[in-house]
Amino acid sequence: MAAAVRSRCGVECPSGMAPNDPVEPIAEKLASQKEDIMLVGHMPFLADLASQLMLGRQGQELIRFPAAAVVCLESGFRGRWAVSWMVTPGIL
Repeated sequence: MAAAVRSRCGVECPSGMAPNDPVEPIAEKLASQKEDIMLVGHMPFLADLASQLMLGRQGQELIRFPAAAVVCLESGFRGRWAVSWMVTPGIL
């Protein structure tokens, strides 16, 4: 993915995004993020992160993430996030 995406800010490989890592540290970083950011990861981390951002807690399956799906979340009202759009491999 990094080879296909050009970013003004560069590409980083942060720690703390393994499938079973806690999502709170990444959610906290995103809360202060001013620029658009793309996170590429694996399940169940991404589903737990989406739940944390949208509801403030993990454990709710709000989005089904098929392999190679792209989901755009945007921050909004009262610091909660919402799905803006989603593309799955079968849609193309």
